[in-house]
Amino acid sequence: MIEILILILLIIVAIMGILIFRLYRQKKTMLVALSKKQTQATQLGKNIALGDIHQLLGEFAILSEYDEVITLSTTGRQASLDIMGINWDEMKADFIEFKKKGARITTNENMFRRIIENKNVQWLVIDVEIPNGYSIDKRKLLPLKNGT
Repeated sequence: MIEILILILLIIVAIMGILIFRLYRQKKTMLVALSKKQTQATQLGKNIALGDIHQLLGEFAILSEYDEVITLSTTGRQASLDIMGINWDEMKADFIEFKKKGARITTNENMFRRIIENKNVQWLVIDVEIPNGYSIDKRKLLPLKNGT
């Protein structure tokens, strides 16, 4: 009878040892994964801050090259365009994306470039009426006269 109790006790101790060992390995794996994610998050934060600094420096550097510099706001973090520069003497608008030297151009930025280079752009005026009868309508514009 005592031998059976000792055998059961040994089996219970062995099972507990296996469970403790597995939990230890799982905890160690989770800590390594958590540390890796924390490092990635820190690096992402540094990259975003550094990108913002490069953009601000770029904007200030080109202020004197344009009659108007239009900063753009976006609902997304990774906009495909930072600013527009308007030069009235040359009658041109430049779409500008600031990059840290050597940074890659994203897929969306390349698609935006393709839209511009294919001249798939248009001028729209959106009429908004609020608060009564809230509506947003595209305005029909008269053709431009030559020379204006």
